[in-house]
Amino acid sequence: MSTRNYETVELFNRKVFHYHGDITKLRVGCIVNAANDALLSGGGVCGAIFDASGATRALKAECEHILETECADTDERVPTGQCVLTNSYDLPCKFLLHAVGPAEDDEDSLSECYSRIMGICFQNELRSVAIPCISTGVFGFDNEKGCECALRSVREWFEKASKLVPAHRKSKKHVKRAQQWLNNSKWKDKCKNPDTKKIATFDYGITRNDKQESERSFLDEIDQVIFVTFLEKDKLYYQQHINTYFPGYKEFRELQVVLSQKEKQKNAGDEKDKKNESKNNNANTNHNEKKVQQ
Repeated sequence: MSTRNYETVELFNRKVFHYHGDITKLRVGCIVNAANDALLSGGGVCGAIFDASGATRALKAECEHILETECADTDERVPTGQCVLTNSYDLPCKFLLHAVGPAEDDEDSLSECYSRIMGICFQNELRSVAIPCISTGVFGFDNEKGCECALRSVREWFEKASKLVPAHRKSKKHVKRAQQWLNNSKWKDKCKNPDTKKIATFDYGITRNDKQESERSFLDEIDQVIFVTFLEKDKLYYQQHINTYFPGYKEFRELQVVLSQKEKQKNAGDEKDKKNESKNNNANTNHNEKKVQQ
């Protein structure tokens, strides 16, 4: 439990969300995968992301390429706390960021992992990111500690980022590397181009356009950080602790902002069906009343 009293910063609160649901449905710049060090499809969130990519063979091949070319010095394993970026294929997000958390209650390594996620998003102009619970599944990290570590790490990154102004243009090296691999692969024409994907816009947090480029801080380049939970107990932990690290955060904002286009259409269709059903029921009622009167 945090012993620090965090001050209310409305700008921070506009940039964070808690979303309880399916992370693979979110139209954001980047979805984080709670990965293992071999970048293999597993259970839980990791398996769901691989399956929803619609191109498990392509994603596996890209991961293998990264291990062979970038992780040769670590026995083709991604070190704990590190992240690698790949294409997202048929997922609605633009890219996937595979984050390898610690396999035990090592809060320093987990905090480093969250900070690295934020840094890579900034460097690659990925302005919205959805982050699941990392290390709390088969890795065995305590769920409540993991929740607090995530909130604290992002809060502290926000605090530092709000005071830093980029000295030069962002390299986007991770995105460029992923796009180059896809363009040179046999899956080039079978997978969705990230540039063609329409990402959700967020009314809370778009502040960069109000400033000159030379005045924009690191934080101005991030619109939304979405903490995603799937298990009910994780949902309760985030609801319990999010106001400790982001005082004044309003939970009621969460759902309508992060729904995917498909979900919005489905909801609109469901609402239309309800209205039609209600209209038909009223018509039937009126018809029956007239028959009774006759």
